[in-house]
Order: sequence, then C-alpha cells, then structure tokens
Amino acid sequence: MTEKDRLLNVLFGHEGRREHINIKFCRGTSSDVSVEDLSHEAANGIEQVAFGAIKSVTFASLDAPYQQREVKDIIASL
Repeated sequence: MTEKDRLLNVLFGHEGRREHINIKFCRGTSSDVSVEDLSHEAANGIEQVAFGAIKSVTFASLDAPYQQREVKDIIASL
C-alpha cells in the first residue's frame, strides 16, 4: 500500500461514519514535497488524533464568523 493509498483510507475508509474535517497543510521550508511524503505525514497525524495519542485542536467553530488570529496565539494554544 502506498502512502497516498494509506491517507485515502484514513480519510475515507470508514463506512457509515462521516464527519466534516478541515485540514490545512503547510509545506514548511522545503522547496519540493513529494506526494508520498505529504501523504505519510498527513496519515500519521490523522491516525494519532483518531487513536487518542494527541488531542485534536479546534481553532474556530463552523458556525462562527471568520476571525483572524495571530500565529503566535495559535501556537500558544497548542
């Protein structure tokens, strides 16, 4: 199974359980990020939340109007 297949399974492989999820990916300082590298890191992060290894963080409610936040405040809340 490729890392891309693994990510697709983590995101969409749960029959009967659907949930809205909004994920943002930042490439960081690398000038070239492969699909496999991105898929690997994303799947690992999603699995860690799903298995309770790390806590999910919500930055804004879907019902709330958009609110601009400073990066330093987001990092401080982690």
